Amino acid sequence: MMKLFHALHSFLKSEKGAEHYKKSHRVVLNVVGSLFIILASSAGYAASFADDLGYYIPVVVFYLLGFGCLIVGIWGSNGAVGKMWGAK
Repeated sequence: MMKLFHALHSFLKSEKGAEHYKKSHRVVLNVVGSLFIILASSAGYAASFADDLGYYIPVVVFYLLGFGCLIVGIWGSNGAVGKMWGAK
């Protein structure tokens, strides 16, 4: 799995954002990623009844956002999670 998502992980691998990291940030990132996956699944179910392929655009976007959040939340370093949250 790490080889598959190496580009995303290496982009967010640096420890620059580690000073902004909190454990709750990782939990919230995983919860938000899961909610995006659920939203994409329900949108995909609704889009399956439509005749137009344009209805699948939100499905793809929500899946990408959800998997991006989950990948960083599960396998990302503390700096990667801190980078996702940004500086306050």
